[in-house]
Amino acid sequence: MKKVTLLVIALFLSLSAIVSAQSSANCDVKVSIIKALSISNYGSSKIDFGEIIMNGTTQTKTVLNADGGHFLIVGQPNRNVTVTFPATLDFTNNAWVTTNGGTNGTITMTATADQTGKNVTRLGIGAITSGTPLPLVNNAGAGNMNVWIGGSITVPSTQANGDYLGTYTVSVAY
Repeated sequence: MKKVTLLVIALFLSLSAIVSAQSSANCDVKVSIIKALSISNYGSSKIDFGEIIMNGTTQTKTVLNADGGHFLIVGQPNRNVTVTFPATLDFTNNAWVTTNGGTNGTITMTATADQTGKNVTRLGIGAITSGTPLPLVNNAGAGNMNVWIGGSITVPSTQANGDYLGTYTVSVAY
């Protein structure tokens, strides 16, 4: 019995020597939670060139960015986003011709754009180019950018009459 007891004690001492020989190391753990990115029309956002009365001459009409489409982008503060938008947009009178008859026509808008960071007013205006990364401005924990779109059209004296409609798309990505 003494042999068994001595054997158990020896075994216990060797196991505790193994346990005390262990060591450990640490590593840092990090995760970045990024606010979802969204873009929406702000107010009654539209680019409206109004009525153009054909008088036998070519006419140019402009909608200033301040009077055109207004988009609010919300995402992670101080994080760069890329805003993309077409430099031109073709819009047509096809729906009007379908209802009223006449000749189909196309008008091309040349777009302009600027941004005002978190300001929903026109303070701090900066011109933007499609595809250029820009930071979202911190606004009480949310990143904001207000984008304003306007443009101009040239209407030849021979342009078909009708209501010309189109959809202008602004996209944003991290």
